[in-house]
Amino acid sequence: MLASAREQGVKLAGVHVSLLLVFLSAVLGGADGLLFGAAYTPYRHFGACPNESQVYEDMGKVMGITKRVRIYSTECMNVNRILLQYASEGRLEILMGVWIDNRSRDQGEIDDLITSLREFPHAKITGIVVGNEVMYRNTASSSQLAGRIYEVRHKVRALGAQTGSEILKSTPVYAVEAYPNAQVVAASDALGVNIHPFYVPDLPTIWDADQMADAALEMATKVMNLFKTMYPWKPMVVTEIGWPTSSSYSDQHVGNVAVATAFMWKWKHHAEINNIPYYYFEIFDSPWRHPLFPNDNPSMSDFNFGLYYADRRTPKWGM
Repeated sequence: MLASAREQGVKLAGVHVSLLLVFLSAVLGGADGLLFGAAYTPYRHFGACPNESQVYEDMGKVMGITKRVRIYSTECMNVNRILLQYASEGRLEILMGVWIDNRSRDQGEIDDLITSLREFPHAKITGIVVGNEVMYRNTASSSQLAGRIYEVRHKVRALGAQTGSEILKSTPVYAVEAYPNAQVVAASDALGVNIHPFYVPDLPTIWDADQMADAALEMATKVMNLFKTMYPWKPMVVTEIGWPTSSSYSDQHVGNVAVATAFMWKWKHHAEINNIPYYYFEIFDSPWRHPLFPNDNPSMSDFNFGLYYADRRTPKWGM
């Protein structure tokens, strides 16, 4: 994810979690009333994996929002196990993630992926993302990242042959970037892109929430179409898209609940009628990231994209 805007306090009344799930089922649209997919990070504190009861508690919220989740890392083996068990039972589909930072942990990420998939070779996974915005963060070269993509694909295909898993023999393996890199795209089976209109400097600030959401949707579509034009032969997956519910003075735009709500409905409708696979960013607020930005205000946008507040129990949408 990227980061940047000013703070504006617009609050809508919260509702009980059970009411939220009814609300989502009623108005999210689509055949099953759910988002196509959403990004899930299990952490409560930086660098600390949750316990199993916390993961199951999370899943109670997740399953009311979507039946597809994107995860970013394999380091929490208990999370892998629970999600892959759900996916083996047909209750969930997972876009797996291998976090790449050009550090020694990179190999552990890959090894943990293979260990987890060996235990659940027939789990319904929609793909494997190798590296999230590595080029943007400048933590590895394009050739290094491409090499990791080839390595993961080779190992996953080999595991598919060993276990007889048709899913592992064919699931797409690809990297995700904010702006595609040619060498990385060539190594990838799909074009994974994180699209965040909130961080586009050319996006105008409009104080009417509905009009601001319209402008954000137009910008997101413009960016997506640009990438499609660049790589028309690659199937595209929008691996992150959203709007924050809070922002700080350092951000370029204003995050609030009113715009975030309007943008989500508009994006969901647009994606459905245009058959765009996407993972909405994100299910829970992520103040656990604060150590990465120690000098930033807790209201900073990067921490506040969730459909739920940081307590992971309180939904943001009013009725």
